[in-house]
Amino acid sequence: DQSTRAATKRMLSQVRERVREGSSLADALTPHRDTFSDLYIGMVRAGEQAAALEAVLDRLAEYSERQSEFVTKVRGAMTYPIIMMCVGTAIMAFLVVYVVPQVATIFEQQHAALPIATRILIGFSALITGYWIPLLLLLVGLVAGISAALATPRGRRVYDTALLKMWYIGPTMIRIICARFARTLATLLASGVQLLPALDAVKGVVTNGLLKDAVEQSRESIREGKGMGQTLAQSGLFPPLLIEMIRVGERSGELERMLERVADNYEREVAHSLSQMTTVLEPLMTLAMAAVIVFMMLAVLMPIFQLNQLMQ
Repeated sequence: DQSTRAATKRMLSQVRERVREGSSLADALTPHRDTFSDLYIGMVRAGEQAAALEAVLDRLAEYSERQSEFVTKVRGAMTYPIIMMCVGTAIMAFLVVYVVPQVATIFEQQHAALPIATRILIGFSALITGYWIPLLLLLVGLVAGISAALATPRGRRVYDTALLKMWYIGPTMIRIICARFARTLATLLASGVQLLPALDAVKGVVTNGLLKDAVEQSRESIREGKGMGQTLAQSGLFPPLLIEMIRVGERSGELERMLERVADNYEREVAHSLSQMTTVLEPLMTLAMAAVIVFMMLAVLMPIFQLNQLMQ
């Protein structure tokens, strides 16, 4: 009754009817995987089996709120640079496609000697306006080729490897993934899910293929009797803080609490890192846009000044 969306009302009505017919809540949620993730359904199932559904749902609510807040911070930090890039591109496209060709026609009629900046701008405008179809096809083909390459295991592995090695972006991505990994695993363990099934479920929140393979290898090593901290350290991909906190949690029997603490720490670090990045990007992008626009304006105005002097 609280839902305002018709599709959500229908979905929840179907869940209610299946529960009334005798299905468990997890089984009733299973047909709606587009709304409820495998992680969510698995935790509900574990809560029903352990007779602790209320506690599990409470943890799921807290987990969802934290994840939503974390994602909102990341998106908010990237909003301004993206808007600046789009606005700058639109301004440049308007000048190059509409303004410059008209100015170039005037200069050609006057047979004036043009400065080098003006010739560069007119040549670039002619390239864009005269060959926009081949350039567009080239761009579409490039995007399609990259997408096809990323769809293959080899291509995806190359991309994941390159992403982790990128300056500043790589460490930030590792912190984001480790924060989600630690938060999700802590929530699963605190809800009564055993470590091996929890590690299998938590792979869904690890978006980088290299880190996901390391989690899977850790799961197999734990099955053989080794500690999770030891096996994750062997990959050389996870930060030392996460490894050490896991080891401390395994020795003290407080793995869930240690994972929660490390998740809190990484989320704070990511928020601070993104704040620093946007603080630097904003003036840099503003200066870059200003430099491009000043160059284009000078390239247009300098010949006009020359024409005025000739006429005088």
